[in-house]
Amino acid sequence: MDFAEQLVIPVLKWVRGEPLSQDNWVELFCMIGLPKSMTLEKLTFGDLIAHSDAIINSADALKVRGFYADIC
Repeated sequence: MDFAEQLVIPVLKWVRGEPLSQDNWVELFCMIGLPKSMTLEKLTFGDLIAHSDAIINSADALKVRGFYADIC
C-alpha cells in the first residue's frame, strides 16, 4: 500500500452509501474527478483508490458539506 492509499483509508468513511442519495453520489463523483458516465453500480474500490489524491484533498468538504452544495 502506497502513502496516498494509507491517507485515503480514514477518509473513505465519509464516502459511504447509506446516507447518500443518487444526487449526492453524482456530486461526489464530480468532486473527485470521476467521469460523468460513472454510475454507482459501476463504481469499484479501485476507482476510489485511483482518485485517492482528490478524495484526500476534498476530505474537509466531504465531512462538512454533506454533499448538498452544487459543486459541478
